[in-house]
Amino acid sequence: MIVLALDTASTQCAACVYDAEADREMSRIVRPMATGHAAALSDVIDEALESAGKSYRDIGRVASTVGPGSFTGVRIGVAAARGLALALAIPSVGVDVLDALAEPVRKACPGRAVMAALDARRDEVYAALWNAEGNQVLASVALTIARAREIAAGANAILTGSAAPMIRGDDLAVEGVSASPDIGMVARLAASADATKPASPLYLRKPDAKPQSGQSLPRRTP
Repeated sequence: MIVLALDTASTQCAACVYDAEADREMSRIVRPMATGHAAALSDVIDEALESAGKSYRDIGRVASTVGPGSFTGVRIGVAAARGLALALAIPSVGVDVLDALAEPVRKACPGRAVMAALDARRDEVYAALWNAEGNQVLASVALTIARAREIAAGANAILTGSAAPMIRGDDLAVEGVSASPDIGMVARLAASADATKPASPLYLRKPDAKPQSGQSLPRRTP
């Protein structure tokens, strides 16, 4: 099965073509960017497919990161994955950004708890925790920095992700501070994801933007 994995939820616009049977990454295109994902994504996908020597009809599954991350970026990736899945009659699946950040650390540091965390601003982080046995014991959630530090310290967790330096305190190890997951790891996780659940956005708090109130003009009566 050929998996096409996308990430627009973070500070990159990325696509990876992955052969699940051979456990082989065939190509990846990664463009660092904070905005402009919608305009870039189509070209990034085309470049990844061309580099892999594949076409859209070769894809057996399409995946997108579903958050936590930029509200706009998450919607772009999920919409693209679901649109391609509908057009190609294949499954779409979602991958949690925190899962993709934590997985390489969990593999590199067996027998240790791992917390993946992203800076959510407003003195908060998005975090998830896996125990030393590799079981997820805290699903992705928005926490205050202080609460995340308390949980991580209680588990003696290795930290990873952009919020790791904010949480670490004096005695917790940090393995990587990226805000973006490795797109190859997104593809690997997508290959084993539940294909009965289509990609859906993972929003951990309400958007910052709100409709204006009290600013509309009065309607003219005839």
